[in-house]
Amino acid sequence: MKKVLLFFIPGLMLLLSSCSSNSDLVSATANYPKVPASFVKSKNLTGTLKGTLKQDSTYYLTGNVAVAKGDTLAIQAGATIIAKGNFQFQVSGTLLSLGTEAKQVTFTSQDASRFTDFATYTGHWGGFVFDSTAVYVYVKYTHINFTGGPDSSGSPQASFDVEGSQTYNGGAYIVLEDSWFYGGVDDGIHLAGNITASIKRNVLQRLGGPDGETMNIKKGVKGDIAYNYIWSAANNAIKLETGSILVPQTSMNIFNNTIVDGGNLIGTVQVNPCTQALEKRTYTDPCNLTSASDVPGPIQTLCWDLRLEPWYPMPRYTMNTGAEKWPTNQKNFNVAYVPKLVLYAKTSNSVTLTWTYCFQVQTYILYQNGANPINVSGLTPYTVSGLTTGRSYSFYIVAAVTNAVSGPSNTVQVTPS
Repeated sequence: MKKVLLFFIPGLMLLLSSCSSNSDLVSATANYPKVPASFVKSKNLTGTLKGTLKQDSTYYLTGNVAVAKGDTLAIQAGATIIAKGNFQFQVSGTLLSLGTEAKQVTFTSQDASRFTDFATYTGHWGGFVFDSTAVYVYVKYTHINFTGGPDSSGSPQASFDVEGSQTYNGGAYIVLEDSWFYGGVDDGIHLAGNITASIKRNVLQRLGGPDGETMNIKKGVKGDIAYNYIWSAANNAIKLETGSILVPQTSMNIFNNTIVDGGNLIGTVQVNPCTQALEKRTYTDPCNLTSASDVPGPIQTLCWDLRLEPWYPMPRYTMNTGAEKWPTNQKNFNVAYVPKLVLYAKTSNSVTLTWTYCFQVQTYILYQNGANPINVSGLTPYTVSGLTTGRSYSFYIVAAVTNAVSGPSNTVQVTPS
């Protein structure tokens, strides 16, 4: 297990790595605040609020919601909050989103175009922003989808933004665990300041547009980033820095995270995010065989680099450095796209699966033991319940569009236990 410390000095960045004897810096239940006994009465959420949103209830975000310093807003399991415009939660106190594995909390947008707006960098609501007086944030089994609506300057807003010099109890306390972030335009999780954070077992998918990171951690944050699945990051999947002021240092345990498809440019080659087919090349390949020159030795591909000697062997790397992360005017989906299926979790009688997502596909068909097709939406993960303990099951999935399906994914073999 690694402990990561980042020091940023103008013109120089040093990455130091050291072993640590403990696996976690953060206890998810430390300083856990009380849930308010009073309930929020209105189903339309706007203005200054405190109290609790009832379980299994639907609420509508009809304006910006403010949680004042010293106040708590809690959301019980199974609640759904639907943004009816570009509004956000502005928290100066405490936020508790108390989903469970069986009853998850959902924050989403009502916009019908929310699944198809990725290519135009369109966000739909403003997510969550926490100022320097925010004291405690606890988010478990919660979906936060389709954020990135523009601020007053027109710039997209992060899904989850905690920034400032927190002073409560030695800094703000942030727990983001067992949750899903999907379809945001700017940073997914942005933390800056004297913050202690536990970011574990989350699925973070398609976050960031022409800029933005899946996780952007800086200016003194400490804690754990572990067991997360990060799919299709537009820019960096996990970015750490301390900043020009060297105290406090950013200090994070980062371990056992899975990162798939970090960005959609390979060098300066633009590819379709669903099929990985070449769409545009934005440079001229400066490479030639040595047979085209007087370089001695066996024939090999050598590349021109103006910074070095005229002919220099350069290895090819898959990179994520281009400015345009989401293809514009990209080709329509075709059945060349094949999803990749991954086991996310299992219990004694259920399995939870996730898969690589193509935003042009609204329906997937999941097969159990080669039969029993189940139509599922594109949002992951998906749980199959009612299984028998100790029995082996196989699963694969296909993407479905009008009059066509993709080829089958890989097969996941699992035994509930």
